[in-house]
Amino acid sequence: MLSVSLWYGKQSHILKGLDMTARTLAIAAASTLLGACETTTAQDTAPPSRFDRMGVYVTVDNVDRSEAFYTDILGTAPDMKFPGFTAYSVSGGLLAIVSRARFAPGTKPGDSVAPYIRTPDMAALVEALKASRPNAIAEGPLVEPGITILKVRDPDGNLIEFYAMP
Repeated sequence: MLSVSLWYGKQSHILKGLDMTARTLAIAAASTLLGACETTTAQDTAPPSRFDRMGVYVTVDNVDRSEAFYTDILGTAPDMKFPGFTAYSVSGGLLAIVSRARFAPGTKPGDSVAPYIRTPDMAALVEALKASRPNAIAEGPLVEPGITILKVRDPDGNLIEFYAMP
């Protein structure tokens, strides 16, 4: 099994001379091309983080209406729920929908955040959305070299981008 390693600091590494972004992209590309290989990144070799999960929230005016929308497009029930807050586990992170009035007064509807979620099957996602939420599709699928993007709007006009990579 192949192991691709990236080291912090001045330790020697295979990708010497590249900046952090270029190294990260090179490792991601190598991992994708090599398929099922064991990948070790800086996160694996760095000291333990103070953080164990990343999340993003989308502000909405009607949490119940948005819960129905997100439950439908994500294909799963919420993992957490309390008044004015509903959250879903998505690929190790947390996507929450929160009451604008309660948690983010003064913010404007739409375009306040753009979560992007990778899907293993863009065609299946597009067909499911066309069947259940055809008006939610804002744009796409947009096919670009190396990536396909589908832009969706929730009932409050917030943008969600789904992407697939070959």
